[in-house]
Amino acid sequence: MPFEPLKTDEPYDGPKIKKNDFENHLMGGCAFVTVTAFLVYGLVSWPYLVFPVHTVPGMQDTLIYGMLPAMILGMIATRKAGPAGVAGFLGGALCSSVFTYLRLQEIMLGKSVADLPAPEWPDRLSWAIPLGGALAAVILALAIYPYRKKYQELS
Repeated sequence: MPFEPLKTDEPYDGPKIKKNDFENHLMGGCAFVTVTAFLVYGLVSWPYLVFPVHTVPGMQDTLIYGMLPAMILGMIATRKAGPAGVAGFLGGALCSSVFTYLRLQEIMLGKSVADLPAPEWPDRLSWAIPLGGALAAVILALAIYPYRKKYQELS
């Protein structure tokens, strides 16, 4: 066989030194962005499947049990992971805002279709809640971001 190993390496019995690898660092950041975005989206959207959103108490429960934990998760992710946390938090929050807007517009059809329950809340909430959620996410991400934290250099 023309490409046999030369077996010239000396065996090393000491502990192996783990070296920070740039590709592993990038993969960890990408995975963190993806997982955070899906968690934020899931936290915001699950109450729409459980609570009757066309009522005022149902809308309050949706915001308390969905939006609030998602914002807390986003603040923790932003503080712990820096840029990857911000990207995941804002990605999930903006996708959640689009989902919320479309779901509330679907509920607003109850005013014009006789077979659907009419929403008890005003029309302006169908766009104000998603916009407020997106703006709250951006403001929280800017406020919580660790600007002075020095990230470890890869060498």
